[in-house]
Amino acid sequence: MKNYAGLDVSLEETAIAIVDETGRTVREAKLASEIEAIDAWLGKTGIAIVRLGLEAGPLSSWLHAGLKERGWPAICIETRRLRAVTRAMPVLAARAALLKSFGELHALVLRIVKADAVCRQLMTIPSIGAVNALAYKTGIDDPTRFRHSADVGPHFGLTPRRYESGETELVGPISKCGDAMVRSLLFEAAMTLLHRVKAASILKRWARALAKKIGTRKAAVALARRLAVIMHRMWLDGTDFNPSLIRATAT
Repeated sequence: MKNYAGLDVSLEETAIAIVDETGRTVREAKLASEIEAIDAWLGKTGIAIVRLGLEAGPLSSWLHAGLKERGWPAICIETRRLRAVTRAMPVLAARAALLKSFGELHALVLRIVKADAVCRQLMTIPSIGAVNALAYKTGIDDPTRFRHSADVGPHFGLTPRRYESGETELVGPISKCGDAMVRSLLFEAAMTLLHRVKAASILKRWARALAKKIGTRKAAVALARRLAVIMHRMWLDGTDFNPSLIRATAT
């Protein structure tokens, strides 16, 4: 449990309170506004202080410097900014809780993927991480339900919509049907492969050449679709990613 000290300084007397990270008062006292008196009282409490705040005022600079010399983590706070500081404390607590939960969930995902042969196989593709592989496997569930690997692209909404009427045929944006999370993760993996992965592969070379012709975003969508197809084929064949090949079915 972290503890904090606050000093309300006046010319003759200083009110001091120690609170824990939940806001509960642990110890409080009124002392002479002298460095030695404050230092001695803090030391006698035996409480570890992670931050000691002083209200800015005539004596604050002197007290701040003296307490810092004695090893206390002292800071000066403007009273006008104190409300903002106080409001930020519940936000920081929430952030810490979220980071803790994220770490626990991340560790759980890594344990699941480590024990799953299919996920480990899919992760041989550069840019496909644990979350990408696990989401894809969950979204597909049973690879044999797709007659052709090329059907996986439309399943995740990565193919353009088409409108046909008589002799008119219009090609629109992707359909965005199916699992939105898997589609988003495939697009993210495609962008990573285009811009961050340093390892060379025919797949990456194809995607970069396509980006020069139609733009990065459209090329990333096409690459995401191709990744979905390649991953399905790898799953069925039980093979790892081969950077020297692009499967004929991945069109």
